[in-house]
Amino acid sequence: MKRQLVPYRLPVFWASIIVLVVAVGIILVKIVLPLVSAAGNYLFKPLSTISILKDPAGALKSNDGRTNILILGRGGASHEAPDLTDTMIVLSTRLKDKQISSISIPRDIWINSMKAKINSAYYYGEKKQPGGGLILARDAVFQVTDLPIHYAILVDFEGFKKAIDLVGGVEVEVKRGFTDEKYPVEQGLAPNQFSFAPEASSLALAKSDGSGFGRTGVPLNGTGPSEVYETVKFEAGWQQMDGDTALRFARSRYSNDPEEGSDFARSRRQQQILVALALKIKQKETVLNADRIKQLRQIFDDYTETDLGDDEMLALGRIGIGINLSQIQQISLDEGTKEQQGLLINPPTSKYGQWVLEPRAMDWSEVQKYINSQLEQ
Repeated sequence: MKRQLVPYRLPVFWASIIVLVVAVGIILVKIVLPLVSAAGNYLFKPLSTISILKDPAGALKSNDGRTNILILGRGGASHEAPDLTDTMIVLSTRLKDKQISSISIPRDIWINSMKAKINSAYYYGEKKQPGGGLILARDAVFQVTDLPIHYAILVDFEGFKKAIDLVGGVEVEVKRGFTDEKYPVEQGLAPNQFSFAPEASSLALAKSDGSGFGRTGVPLNGTGPSEVYETVKFEAGWQQMDGDTALRFARSRYSNDPEEGSDFARSRRQQQILVALALKIKQKETVLNADRIKQLRQIFDDYTETDLGDDEMLALGRIGIGINLSQIQQISLDEGTKEQQGLLINPPTSKYGQWVLEPRAMDWSEVQKYINSQLEQ
């Protein structure tokens, strides 16, 4: 059941995604960078200066020397299901040596106690009571992993779209070109046919014959706006993406390429976008721009929800600033391959009335044993 880690020679963001998003993106923008930009003021506030130097182990909740944070990503208001968390990753930090592991939780895992998929936990929790979304999501992930979830952060992808535009776009490598002819059009917008090529420095609106610029696309049934799709196409290679392009790249899930049309592939692309944004935020053009930092902080305030306090953010910021990307461990739960069975299976649709994933061993003990064995390495 052992999984291979991503080779170091491949893009390191494959293994580090959410670590950078949380520790470098949100935390740096909301807490650390404002402190740095106002360093002169803090010379006269020794207690505030000391707070950022505190040992994370003394500021963070933990069990057995580990702090576990659940990262949730949702589509946002324009998404067809705005409160479903289609990105779910547990960030586990071993405090004694700052060793970090990220555990990807497939969104289609069935939770018996909820009688629903795990990606709906936040939605149902919020329906019950404000703030209940993070609580129920943490509990659902605990049932799968047996890891105590100390904190949670909800990230709205609409916020990342705005942040990407604010920093001037991001560079992303499209590893496999793909076409998605069923990308849902946001309400109130006319359908288009988008094509993204490596040589393009911005969003290209391509005609259906592939030449020049233009706009095309119609409702599926030609009668109403409820089922309107557009075609998006990405060619392999490094590309500069604005917020709108990046969001399409991250959300596409109906590619004609079986490998790119899966939720696992979509999760990987979301990870690429988040890390690309975090790397852009770390550049001096952003760090030294006080107005941009202020605007980024406002975006993250508006589009994130967390139960982390300021001191805990600062403690995580200390960990995040010194991250060595090549040492971050990625742990995945999946169905495996023809050659090697995975930890999860896809039962007949008739069992739950929908496409879901459940443990091959019929309970979560095997999954939990595997996760623990990886964390102990």
